Amino acid sequence: MKALLAIVTQTIRSSFRSRVFWVLGLLLFLAVVLLPLTVAGDGTAKGLVQISLTYSMGVVTALLSAATLWLACSLLPREIETYQIHLVMTKPTPPWLIWTGKWLGIFLIHASLFVASAVVIYGLVHWRLGRGGFPEEEMTSLRREVLVGRRISQPLVPDFGRLARMEYERRKSQLDPGHDVTVVMQELLRQVRAKTTEVPIGATRPWVFRNVATGAPDEPIYVRYRLYVGSTSKSGQRQTEGVWGILDPASGERQEFQMLYQRVVGGNFYELSFPPAFVSEEGQVVLSYTNYDPGEASVIFQTADGPVLLMPVSGFLSNYLRACLLVVLQLGFLSALGCAVGAAMSTPVAIFAGVSYLIVGMMIHGAVTAPMTGELGQVVYSGPGER
Repeated sequence: MKALLAIVTQTIRSSFRSRVFWVLGLLLFLAVVLLPLTVAGDGTAKGLVQISLTYSMGVVTALLSAATLWLACSLLPREIETYQIHLVMTKPTPPWLIWTGKWLGIFLIHASLFVASAVVIYGLVHWRLGRGGFPEEEMTSLRREVLVGRRISQPLVPDFGRLARMEYERRKSQLDPGHDVTVVMQELLRQVRAKTTEVPIGATRPWVFRNVATGAPDEPIYVRYRLYVGSTSKSGQRQTEGVWGILDPASGERQEFQMLYQRVVGGNFYELSFPPAFVSEEGQVVLSYTNYDPGEASVIFQTADGPVLLMPVSGFLSNYLRACLLVVLQLGFLSALGCAVGAAMSTPVAIFAGVSYLIVGMMIHGAVTAPMTGELGQVVYSGPGER
């Protein structure tokens, strides 16, 4: 332990002597203190909090991540090239202890800087809210919709493949005997998907949510959604009208819906709320939307745009701490990655290898979920090797 602490201390002192550390400190000061005070939102309490957190935390995380990887990749190679590591290796110190000490020193420096930055950002956000003079109604909405940790519940998704196969069997006798099954199935799949996302004028589209967990009886459940008018193109969107319906579980077989009129502009996200009493004992919620567009155009709900249910499960501070913990873990990983490649390569090659590893890692998800699709759009593999 004494040897480990000596290496950690030497690593921290070496970092303090670097000009990069002080440049980093200046950039963090600008990002933590000046950026939140200069960036203006839309004049609302929600805009102030969202802009401050997004810009400040985003810039701080990016700066510290880049600095962590750079320092970890350069520290060990520099000590090897200048023969400083030889003074340590003459002691009875195993290589793994040297590596662990370097990693721990780099991690502690940047984790401490991030924790200090996160505390200042948290304090500045609440300080600006206190001096903003926002109405109590707006502050209540802020605490319920932004300064809260919420769980997302997705609606049940239809089995598009089964629906397309049923439609194909129904139309099979009417098709040309020499038709291409793959082409026909792809077209039927597109039509089935379009029917579930498009709501014609005067039509009603239902959504069913299962296993919805409620919190306190006075905590409302929010519905977040985005719709498009006529087409999914963001240009040319206009105002539309419709009615949301929420099934009342107490109505039983009468299937009574509580109606809520909405007038919104297509292409933007919106939220509406309803009390937890509309969640059945089985945890089910049924929503519906009826299209009353003044121009008699269809409205489109893309699968990725909701509607989704947002249930409050924790306060803002606990949610903020969880986000900070993820960043601290990221800094720990980046310092370990930098020390790993720095111990085996020179500084330029180590930085190249570390950045390349991160780029390849970010591409993994896309490679695994690449659209190797069958006739119905599902992912198929020709064998274990391809998988």
